[in-house]
Amino acid sequence: YGITASAARCDIAWIDAYTQRRPSTVGRLEAGNQQLNRAAGLESQAIDLAERAHPDRNPGAVEGDRVRWRSEANNRFDLASVYYSTAISAFQEIIDEFPGTSDAKRADFQYALCMKKQADLGMARNALLERSAAVPAPVADRYRRAATRFEQHIARYPDSPDAARAHYHAAVCRTLVGEHLEAAAGLSALQHIAAVDPAAPIEPAVNRLIIEL
Repeated sequence: YGITASAARCDIAWIDAYTQRRPSTVGRLEAGNQQLNRAAGLESQAIDLAERAHPDRNPGAVEGDRVRWRSEANNRFDLASVYYSTAISAFQEIIDEFPGTSDAKRADFQYALCMKKQADLGMARNALLERSAAVPAPVADRYRRAATRFEQHIARYPDSPDAARAHYHAAVCRTLVGEHLEAAAGLSALQHIAAVDPAAPIEPAVNRLIIEL
């Protein structure tokens, strides 16, 4: 996969220089999204390596390979978390410096999305490397904070183009930590949005969530 901590630092330094040359919100959003996408790519690599190291998912592998894959997976999980955190900082700068603008609305949603992705990262790491289906307390806290951030986004920007997705992700976060009443309230709002605007960007999995609740 060819990614190292020093390479990650170089990437982040380049993005920082890029945002200094392009101080507009457009440039900053692009930079934040680049970091988010980089984190997602590292997360995908980490999951692939962790699955190869998992005895149940790859029973034929030798132990030496498992140890190496686990180490590489942990490295990529760590780097992905760094990139998500850096993206959060980039989006927070836009929110602080350009309040009320359309780009600030977009950055506010992306901020919440990064919080949820960091929680998803913890869940994947726990399931694949620790082989536990339980939601660890630190991960549950991350999901609760992400849900709160999505709900704040909806309250702060009721006309946000990302409102439907925010309702969806908030409901997912609440469901994962067992807060089904709160999730049901969010999904009820989402169903209303779907009825009013059939073209709203609502995740396909929402029907499955509604059935589960």
